Amino acid sequence: MKLGFLIVWCPLFLMACSTDDNGRLRADIDRIQAGVYSHQSLPSGVPKSYDWYESGRPGVPLDLAGYTALTGWGQVFQENSADSDAPYVQVKKIRTYLHDCSAERWLLVQDSGVDGANFRADFANNANWASDKFNSGDGLVSRVDFNSAFHFWPRSKRFDISGFKVCGVVVAVRARSVICDDRHLCRGGGQGNLLIGLGADYWVDVLREWGAGANKDIFVGRLVLLESNFRWYFDGVGDVGNFPYLF
Repeated sequence: MKLGFLIVWCPLFLMACSTDDNGRLRADIDRIQAGVYSHQSLPSGVPKSYDWYESGRPGVPLDLAGYTALTGWGQVFQENSADSDAPYVQVKKIRTYLHDCSAERWLLVQDSGVDGANFRADFANNANWASDKFNSGDGLVSRVDFNSAFHFWPRSKRFDISGFKVCGVVVAVRARSVICDDRHLCRGGGQGNLLIGLGADYWVDVLREWGAGANKDIFVGRLVLLESNFRWYFDGVGDVGNFPYLF
């Protein structure tokens, strides 16, 4: 599916376009081109020795051989400053865009709701457990515990990149922080100390399970403070200067 470069419509057919989101998108595209991924704050539980503790970073080369599938993803942490008493995130949508240089086009390759789990903040041995999560009318809600990460990914399958020349990737997520009661009724709010970051991985193929060599990160995005109103968050890597989409 090839999407045009002259955009006069909102790609989220049931959601209003936002001037603020469009402005953030352009600022993030400029930031990605400049190679700036510094976090707004530091995540709890992530070892200081990790190369993405203070800043996100590009990963493997975009033309990496031996990997035939791609997926976007996201992760949410508490700040390392204090434990939150209302640590819930609500994720409504994730989208992954691919810049195919072989035909000089941008493709929307993933567009879905999300699933996820709580992981150790250092992701050692891929250790994870079922999070306190539930679906609401506005997306998946999950608790985010101190010194752990809520890692999420598209409900749709990975995208088969066979035949494409990947030279840029952009991931977009619509999310907010929420306060929830015992009945799982939630409203936008919180103390403003949750951090959200986006990224993307190559996988050996669309069905490969996690294991040694199964996947490589394309980029690990910067962590930014999660707001209590729904908005789009963006990150990416590579040749993204002509990313054409409005939100």
